[in-house]
Amino acid sequence: MSSTVRKQILAAVLLVGTSFSNSLAAQPKAPPGDMALIVKLYKDFAWQALGTTQDVFGKSLQLQDDVVLRQYFDPTLSALIVQDRKCVSRRAEVCNMDFDPLFGSQDATVTDFTIQRESAGRIAVAFTSPSSGEKAKLLFHMKQSGTAWRINDVVYQDLRGASLRKLLATKLPGNGQR
Repeated sequence: MSSTVRKQILAAVLLVGTSFSNSLAAQPKAPPGDMALIVKLYKDFAWQALGTTQDVFGKSLQLQDDVVLRQYFDPTLSALIVQDRKCVSRRAEVCNMDFDPLFGSQDATVTDFTIQRESAGRIAVAFTSPSSGEKAKLLFHMKQSGTAWRINDVVYQDLRGASLRKLLATKLPGNGQR
């Protein structure tokens, strides 16, 4: 190989390497792990704000298998969500959760959507309901297990501080089963 060809190859490699490193520098900084999980959760399941067509988007968050839920929620909260879903199937009526847990309402239409890290393990999701103009805020309480973050609870500030964990753990009247 001639020295001219070697110089051209070296120049091309240096040019590509420089372009690659410049493109890496231009990438936005990734959010911290606790916030990254909430960003992923909304990326994966906030489609419900666009419509309820399962054949286009897939199953809603509440209908996901335990394996999927455990990617986001701690084992206890994941089990409570599954338990509530089974209760709905068994009783053919609403059990403990009669709203979308990502939006704290039955109407998942939102505007002015933001995700902010309030502190380590506390992620706030805020938005406005376009139909009423009311502002809503959800506070995700996160727990770290090893290097992985999981949702331990969700507090709905516009629902008088209701806790998803407490709501799902409530025994129903009658036979006491959820």
